[in-house]
Amino acid sequence: MIQHFRNIAEADLADLQVMSRRLDLPAPVSLYSKAVTFFLTGDFERLEEIKIQLPVELKETPNEYKNALKSIVDFRLDLRLRRLKPAQITEFESQKFPDVLEAEKFFLAGAAWETLGEDDKTQERSMRASHEYERCECPRKGVKAMYNAIVAESRIYPYKNFVNEYQAVIQACEKIENFRFAGLAMVQLSREYQIVGLLEKAKQTVDQALENLKSERGSLHFGNALLQKAHIEIEMGAVPEARKLITEAQMSSFPEILAASELLSCLIERSRSWPKHMEKHLQPTWRERLALLKSDKLDLQLETNLTELETKLLKMLWSGPLEKWDLISRLYPDNEDSLILENRFKNLVARVRKKLPNTLQFNDGSYYIESKNLIRL
Repeated sequence: MIQHFRNIAEADLADLQVMSRRLDLPAPVSLYSKAVTFFLTGDFERLEEIKIQLPVELKETPNEYKNALKSIVDFRLDLRLRRLKPAQITEFESQKFPDVLEAEKFFLAGAAWETLGEDDKTQERSMRASHEYERCECPRKGVKAMYNAIVAESRIYPYKNFVNEYQAVIQACEKIENFRFAGLAMVQLSREYQIVGLLEKAKQTVDQALENLKSERGSLHFGNALLQKAHIEIEMGAVPEARKLITEAQMSSFPEILAASELLSCLIERSRSWPKHMEKHLQPTWRERLALLKSDKLDLQLETNLTELETKLLKMLWSGPLEKWDLISRLYPDNEDSLILENRFKNLVARVRKKLPNTLQFNDGSYYIESKNLIRL
């Protein structure tokens, strides 16, 4: 039975959908494969049915597995419905589960802390999960947990560029032929390229991600990849193509995907009002982009308070951090003495900071906007 649970942890959605229909599996394995499948496809009603069936179907199951599966399935349902409280997560973490189910526990706990915005805890639990999966000889899921830890770290240090980290995850995935998880990292890598304005490279990367994730069609991950590409298309001025991608994503049952779809629709149609009640469903990467809806207000304020060059600097940093010399080369395209350009840039930064205190920050070689709300009307 242990190997069956390890297979479930390593399986992609297509494999799980086949596994969940097999008639020769032990009841605990069959039920858990169905629970994970429904969790990944956002089928809340059928996941609720599995929760109800468990006490009856697991009567003959050893207590350590019976108790673990009941706790994990309950937790998965509450996680999908976003109704977990810190005390519930802590209580779940305090339980001891057998073999790979212990790794599943930390993996799910990391996802739960993410919904509450606890990035430090998300990173720590994801690292624990990665260690536990490796211990149980589940390298594919171990890399996925490591990827989750890197995503959390990128939110802890928003001024840092994580291109190298995501490329390392992709290489690790390709080494063990785990192209699906490589696709997840490619979506994040695409976003990193998008932030610094490398839109063609961002588009190429997300296209490869969609190819790698094609067996996950209908999943939360695939929906995010579709919308990442849609956002790039919007920035490249290809609105019709973006609309097609958004429409496909809206076929999803995940509230997270529907909320992000609405966000992009509002970016296309500026007269469209953002429904604030959907904000609670936005995943962190999309919550960060919500500020883009206010960029028209940024324009209004900049017109009255800042010079053209000061406006250009803030607009360049609006989507994410950039290195000093990257900014200098874009702000001052003429070839001049580097010392002169650096002094001009320092004076520019000083003027912006004087007009908008506590907004423009510098860390680890890059400038970034600390609090975008400070430059909205």
